[in-house]
This record gives sequence, structure tokens and C-alpha cells, in this order.
Amino acid sequence: MSESAPSAEVSAVTTLPPPVSVTPQYQPDAGEVVVTWTLADDAPDGSIGVERSDDGGATWTTVATGLALADTEFVDTSISPGDPIYYRIVRSTAHATTRSDPAELLGPAVEVAIQSTNSPVEAGEPLEIPVEVTNLGGAGTETLTLEITEQ
Repeated sequence: MSESAPSAEVSAVTTLPPPVSVTPQYQPDAGEVVVTWTLADDAPDGSIGVERSDDGGATWTTVATGLALADTEFVDTSISPGDPIYYRIVRSTAHATTRSDPAELLGPAVEVAIQSTNSPVEAGEPLEIPVEVTNLGGAGTETLTLEITEQ
């Protein structure tokens, strides 16, 4: 019986599924965002990172690296209210890196409250309406006064 020549070497690559259920939630009292996620794999090695985009996903900034696999949330305290903010989770092992789909943060927002007015007013006098605007992103409260006069 004769032996055949050794066959070519074959390598196998297991793909790493991206993290799922990425949910950023704005916490107005603290002025921060809590981002939560679920891993879709049970590989025992690697780490987690968090990326943020302030421009609709055109560019990404790393806001956390080296998080443990057991971690399922990250608190982002460096947000600026205004433009839409997106987050994605980076799952890395020694052999592969994968990213979740982007998840949009809904908020931050403002809260508007109308204070008491000087109503009723006499003809020719301005109606004053104080309006308190609170930036829920943590930038403070400002009171504006609207004056309505007869033309």
C-alpha cells in the first residue's frame, strides 16, 4: 500500500458575532448617557470598547476600551447636548474584532415652563410672559420674558 502526499493545510475561522441590543439612555438628572448591550457570543477572551459619533456616523470616537466581558453598561459623562449622538459597541478577541450596529441616543432635550403673567393688562400696556427654559443636557436654566404689545 502506498501513501499519498500530505494534503494542503486548512485553516478554520470562526466569525465573531457583533454585540446586540445596544441601548443608549439619557439620564437628565445626571447629565449623562448610560449605554447597555448584550454580547452575542460566549468566547472567554477579549474585551469590549464603546465608540460614539456626533456627526451621524461619519466619524467615530473611542470613549471606552478594555472593558471586561462581564460588563454590560458604560456611563458616558462627556456628552454635549444638541446634535444626534450614536453609539456602537466594539467586541475584540485576539483573532477578530466586530462592531454592533449604531444605536441613536434620543435626547437630550429642553423643558419649557410658562411662569405667571402680568395679565390682565390695560390697553397699551405690554403683556409680559416669563418663560423658563431648562436644558436637560445639564447646561442650566434660563428665564426669558416675552413682551406682547398692541400695534
